[in-house]
Amino acid sequence: MKRVIALAIAVAALVALPAQGSPPVAKQIAQLKRQVAALQTKVATLTDGNRKLVATNAELRQHADGLEAENSALRRYIGSSSACPVTTPNRSNPPGVAAADSTNIHGNGVLWVAIAYGGVIPAGESNQQPDGSIRMKFPWWRGVFGELKITGVRLDAAAPPLRVEIPSGYGNTGFQASGLIFPTEGCWEVTGRVGSAALTLVVQVVRA
Repeated sequence: MKRVIALAIAVAALVALPAQGSPPVAKQIAQLKRQVAALQTKVATLTDGNRKLVATNAELRQHADGLEAENSALRRYIGSSSACPVTTPNRSNPPGVAAADSTNIHGNGVLWVAIAYGGVIPAGESNQQPDGSIRMKFPWWRGVFGELKITGVRLDAAAPPLRVEIPSGYGNTGFQASGLIFPTEGCWEVTGRVGSAALTLVVQVVRA
């Protein structure tokens, strides 16, 4: 940047002159103009790159703040006297899902569900609804034909029942997206059913 400014000042008078006079002077002026234009392009590129780096750093800081909030929620749960028997994913892989991708999946050979964070779920700001409830996404897989139905109750205190969003368009078997809306924090038992097949899990929902 300093080099550009110094060069621009040094040749300002020459650049302002018309490209006339003796051929050597005209060539020098034209060459200096090209150098200044090239350096200005580099400065613009560097400025744009710096602006992008600043934006990226801001996004990384925001992401780090979110992770810290989640970690804080997990530490509060670990340090509490809660005895919520959270379900640890057994890494059963549903049809079409590789074993390497089944780290957070829990299943019984007929139904499967992805359980994030090992069953202790920190709810960030994006998960918290205006009415105080907490909405989380839970992917399911069906090994049998039928419509998925989900119910849930809080185990450690009185609370309204779990609310459920099950979007259509996923067919009668295989993958099924869902949104579970927990009215409160706490220890929740959730059961998914397709016909006579059922899968139950327990999660601890913690507000981050």
